[in-house]
Amino acid sequence: MATRAFWLAALLLIAALPAQAASTFSASVDRVEIDGNVFGAKDGVPDFVDEFDNGTIAPGWHILVGSATEEDGVLRIHDPGFVVDFVPGLILQVSEVENDTECDNGAGDFTTEARWVSGLPALGQQIHYQLYSLGNGVESSGVNVTHSGPPTRYTVSQDVTFLLGAVGTPQHDELDISPDDVTGPIVMRMAFDDASDTITASFSLDGGQTFQSPFPPMHVFQSMSDGELMLGSSTAESIPPPPPIAPQMVATKSLALKNSNPPAGRQLVYQIRDTAAVIAGYPPASGAFLNITVGTDSQCFYMPPQGWSSMSSGFKYSDKAGLYGPIKQATVKRTSAAFAAKIVALGKLGGGIALTPPISGTTPVFTQLVLGSDANAIYCGSSVGGVVKANTAKSFKVSNASAPLACYLGTCSPSGAFLEDASGS
Repeated sequence: MATRAFWLAALLLIAALPAQAASTFSASVDRVEIDGNVFGAKDGVPDFVDEFDNGTIAPGWHILVGSATEEDGVLRIHDPGFVVDFVPGLILQVSEVENDTECDNGAGDFTTEARWVSGLPALGQQIHYQLYSLGNGVESSGVNVTHSGPPTRYTVSQDVTFLLGAVGTPQHDELDISPDDVTGPIVMRMAFDDASDTITASFSLDGGQTFQSPFPPMHVFQSMSDGELMLGSSTAESIPPPPPIAPQMVATKSLALKNSNPPAGRQLVYQIRDTAAVIAGYPPASGAFLNITVGTDSQCFYMPPQGWSSMSSGFKYSDKAGLYGPIKQATVKRTSAAFAAKIVALGKLGGGIALTPPISGTTPVFTQLVLGSDANAIYCGSSVGGVVKANTAKSFKVSNASAPLACYLGTCSPSGAFLEDASGS
């Protein structure tokens, strides 16, 4: 059943179903009639009539995919539908019921009508009545009413569509209609001519008092010898594109510099805590950089891949011997509450710490942590707006600075030479 539903849903996509909708949808039919072919002689008197007033879809119909109920004298075809998301940027939901009796090629002419009492479809929704065949491929022909936008557009269309073998839509005809012209139930009619294997599609916007037949006949039964009549309603929903890749602005939990017994006694502790930021990059493969700038003074710290390892909520770095520089340890993680990072550097380790307190006046401190080559693996911070808790010759500490509006630093090399700006140019 899943494979069958997949192809039927794909068929609707090929028929250019619009992609502007909510996931809820519903449409109702209160009468289907069929005159001729395997149901009886085509003589102007319906051989099959279903007014959907016995409270059950059976025995005349069964649900093919999605959801449908018979209630209050109507067949309601509605959400949740069968979900198909194999087209990038689009999720399709479709619900369909099919008649339990097949119409055969060579069994004579037939005419069938379906009366939709739910009015024009909602934005992004389509209602349809089709003759479809399913074998080694799929062949479908029928009438559709579609609401697309923006700008809002209502169309009545007909399609002949194939999947597998001769894939495509060799015939598609459509006509714009005005909502003001809909004065009653929408009636879809298909008239099959057995001698020419064609269907002439018609529609009524006034409950069947008058019909329009603006389209040329559709060539049907091109690859199949029989088919079922199918009523359906569907909706297509656009998937918002992912946000553009960009550096992440992060709040500074604290930045502390100590200058006790220099240079070996110097320390740097930098902490990030931000509820919006997410982990990006993979430092066990790419390593990481930390750039800290105070006025015209800056230092770039490098943490190579060899020191990084994964943990359950992120990554950790360890270099207790100072083989790669002054950073002793670092953690980067994301919990349910926040993104957090902590980096500890010691002057006694390789490379030393060049940045020292005090920080003159209101000179801001800017930071940039880089965990990979992608832009969103760049985390930019600032001391602006934070609480300065110490600023002496021996100690500087600022806490609880909010995320900056933009990155003010570029990525760096361990020597301090800038490689590129924050935009990657």
